[in-house]
Amino acid sequence: MVYDKVYDVLKEECRKQLVHGEIKGVSAAEIADKLGMVRSNVVRAFRQLIDMNMIYKVNGRPVLYYVDSSVILYELKSKDENISLSNHIDDFLTSRTKRLHYKGYYEEEIKYKLIDEVENYINNYFDVFQSKQKVDKKIKELAEVKYIIGVDGGGSATEAIAYTLEGEEITHGISGFGNIVINKEEGLKNIEIAILQCMQNLRPSNCVHIYAGLAGAYTGNNKEVIQKYLEIRFPASVTVISDADLAFNALLKGEEGILTIAGTGSISFGIHNNEYIRAGGWGNLISDRGSGYHIAINAFKQIIAEKDAGAAPSYLSREIMRALNIESISDVIDYVHTANKSSISALVPTIVKAADKNDKRAVSLLRKASRDLADLTIKVYKRMGSPDNVKIAIRGGILTKIPVIKRDFIKYLDSEITEFTIIEEDVSPAKGAYFIFCKEASQKKLKNK
Repeated sequence: MVYDKVYDVLKEECRKQLVHGEIKGVSAAEIADKLGMVRSNVVRAFRQLIDMNMIYKVNGRPVLYYVDSSVILYELKSKDENISLSNHIDDFLTSRTKRLHYKGYYEEEIKYKLIDEVENYINNYFDVFQSKQKVDKKIKELAEVKYIIGVDGGGSATEAIAYTLEGEEITHGISGFGNIVINKEEGLKNIEIAILQCMQNLRPSNCVHIYAGLAGAYTGNNKEVIQKYLEIRFPASVTVISDADLAFNALLKGEEGILTIAGTGSISFGIHNNEYIRAGGWGNLISDRGSGYHIAINAFKQIIAEKDAGAAPSYLSREIMRALNIESISDVIDYVHTANKSSISALVPTIVKAADKNDKRAVSLLRKASRDLADLTIKVYKRMGSPDNVKIAIRGGILTKIPVIKRDFIKYLDSEITEFTIIEEDVSPAKGAYFIFCKEASQKKLKNK
């Protein structure tokens, strides 16, 4: 189609303009000249693209959606030497805070982590900006490298990271939620934004493959919708899988084992002899035992049980109501029926604080969660045929950030599994793209022999 060709040229020209620090848009005459087309046909293609919300106009000239400098983070790639160091630090802190929050760190953890990182950033700033030639050289090097992109998208954020074919991280991007079940159009644009951020200083044609691990990918025909959307916009082959599959390969480095995830939701799955085995992860209404949502809902059930028994609210109940700024049982009911699952699971830190003060009900809720998560893991392990010295990777703030849950989880596993190795690594799920790529490349070599 004509508009596809026009979009591709527009996209490439906007990226070139971005590298030089300002996006001015591209005229119909310029594109017509590049494609050997009549200008009026290009103008018609512009209208189609605007109707499809793929481009918009700046000062009368079409610009690719979400490629302007207000969205893309320059970080150390900016060529404008007049931008102050303080502005660069602000950009760095904003970007890094989003990434740490997305990875499940709490506010205090983020603060202390950033204190260490800012000093390194300032040193790096002066190293990089000491000479303009060094920046130009880096941009040229990035433009020539071949790479793959891993995209990890969930219900709150989408992270895309570009890796060299040797597994070295080179660029990254972050945007809003990537689960298109929440909102199809916005979710797709968020995925595109994150990938565009990755590609801003890379040659698009050098992208070997995009592996998109997304929550909700296997709902309905979402996998096909996402794949078609990305293949139209990027000159690379695309594989769409679940976010859990991507995380599995990142933590287990493409090898066999089990991954148990506990965040807002929960799931455990394993791969053994090329067989995929799963337990949990069927949604908050009928599954997700041991998740943040499940822990908080059980706390609400206790509040109701106390009311039904005519008992005074416990310490935990009072703390939850204080955190929500509500006073009556009817307010509790209204909240549970109207809040989304992320808001409900956000009450877990309140429950953890109560447990730290030896509130028996809070401790009981956390220990139940650890048993539930261990039970999911053990189910997968047994269905795998109880392999020797199985690797068990863990991920998600509930399982990795709450000591009592992590400790009891391992204790319950120890009672059922003779030998196992716990794998916990602060690695982005997007790194799973590199290990999937290596596995597929290895399989191709074996086929060709």
